Amino acid sequence: MERDSKGNQPASHSNNYCIKYTLLLFTYFQLTLGQYSASTNAGYLRMIKTAPRLPVYCNFLRSNRRKSNVRVSGSVGVVRLLQLGIAGAWIAACSPAHMAETSDPPKFALTSTSNICKDSVDRYVAAYSRIRATVVTKDCKRTLLLDIRGRVTKVMAQEVKGFDGLLRKPGDKIVYSLNSPGGHVLAGADISDTIRNSKADTRVAGGASCASICALMFAAGKNREISKRSRIGFHSSYYGNFKPDREVNRRIAYLMGTQGASAPALRKLIDQTKPRDMTWIDAQDALRLGLATRIMR
Repeated sequence: MERDSKGNQPASHSNNYCIKYTLLLFTYFQLTLGQYSASTNAGYLRMIKTAPRLPVYCNFLRSNRRKSNVRVSGSVGVVRLLQLGIAGAWIAACSPAHMAETSDPPKFALTSTSNICKDSVDRYVAAYSRIRATVVTKDCKRTLLLDIRGRVTKVMAQEVKGFDGLLRKPGDKIVYSLNSPGGHVLAGADISDTIRNSKADTRVAGGASCASICALMFAAGKNREISKRSRIGFHSSYYGNFKPDREVNRRIAYLMGTQGASAPALRKLIDQTKPRDMTWIDAQDALRLGLATRIMR
């Protein structure tokens, strides 16, 4: 058997084998129905032995069709047509043009199931509030950092939700860095829900402060970090002319307690501080009350 320099058999060899099998199939059909004589079948066998090319085989079929004196009728004729259709489809599949495309498949197919990713840093800025988002990709792992600064407003709550919906992807690590004096209570509660639902981490770093409703936002984090130089402030919620709202205070302390903080101690701390005043706690007190889970170095 002749092979090329790489050890592969040539395409013409595959063509000959395909035509041989085609002729064998067709001869079986003829022997079954007795359409041709033994001499005709002997001619088929001779062709199988020599393995001619496709045009020669087609000419042979036409010549034997003219020589045949057998009349075909009834169900035999239907089966005969089906056999010719099957043989024709087989021959078309074994044509030289088709075999040239499929006879020599590549030995190796290099495939990769891993995602192609590059280390990158993408930054985004909110249109109205002081929110900055940074997406860090390193070693095919993404981290979404949201830096929230300034007074908490309804617009800020909407933009935080927008950033979370547009930038967050499954498997991302999400960190909210907080530095705020507080602000609108309902807006802060909405941001707290967004942080809690995304299972994000929160931090107060670099000497920043997180006061009033910002404390609730900080408490919503799964892991809560605070630096040694940072602090968290509490005071009573109010309505109207700075009248304390005990029910809102109770609700805020309860939500902090669901994340592992000491709800009774925090409620006492909130209730005893007037709306215009502020009680500050440092990193050690935040860790002791369960508000923080770790002190940053």
